[in-house]
Amino acid sequence: MESMVTRREHYAGSTLAASEALQDSWAPAIFNMALTNGLLAIAEVELPSEVSKGPSRRTPSARAIVEKLRSKFGDSDTIEIPDPAGQPTVVMCAHLLDAIDATDKPRHGTPAKRPLTRTDIDALVALDDHPALRALHDESLRAYDAYGAAAELTEWGRAADYCGLMGDDEVERRARTAWQHHDPDSGDAEPSECPVCLHTTVIATGADEYGYGITAGTCIVCSYTRSAYAARQENLQLEAERLLAQD
Repeated sequence: MESMVTRREHYAGSTLAASEALQDSWAPAIFNMALTNGLLAIAEVELPSEVSKGPSRRTPSARAIVEKLRSKFGDSDTIEIPDPAGQPTVVMCAHLLDAIDATDKPRHGTPAKRPLTRTDIDALVALDDHPALRALHDESLRAYDAYGAAAELTEWGRAADYCGLMGDDEVERRARTAWQHHDPDSGDAEPSECPVCLHTTVIATGADEYGYGITAGTCIVCSYTRSAYAARQENLQLEAERLLAQD
């Protein structure tokens, strides 16, 4: 099962990368990698005799897997692989074969036959319904957390540098005006503490979804912008602390 886990990871990561960089010159090669790994993971379940279990057999190509799946599940341009426990997996065979032909060349140092299209990505994403994959949701969350954490560190550094350019008098002047920016009749959360300058001067721009008063917003002192990601992380930490205190 180790090979399937690896193929799931390659499929999910490469699918998201190709989707986000659709017009980039390297996207066809990444698409081809995602498709090959996704099809191999599916083939381990649906075509076990075709997938190499050791050095004596060659791993089938993406084209060969699509052709064998089509032969097994309906011999049509679009097939459905049944799943007794859930919805079937739609395999757009004709389109995938065309996409393989178009994107296989970059792996060998020659240009792709055509640009990658959104329909190519849709056909690739459709494979994720198969029980051997179902990896895109977790990969999306992982990528979201990784990007959000990196962006938050950058924002802290930027705001700290900006705050350092101001004198103490200017910082205090700005801090005193925080409540002038809050409309008590608006329903918005009250100003909250800024993690950079430590003043209660973050003006809400998002909803208080957890009830802790921590929302997306901007500090009127140091200009730190709390993203929806950062607000969510702070709220989850507070919620975890509340639950631990009940035990």
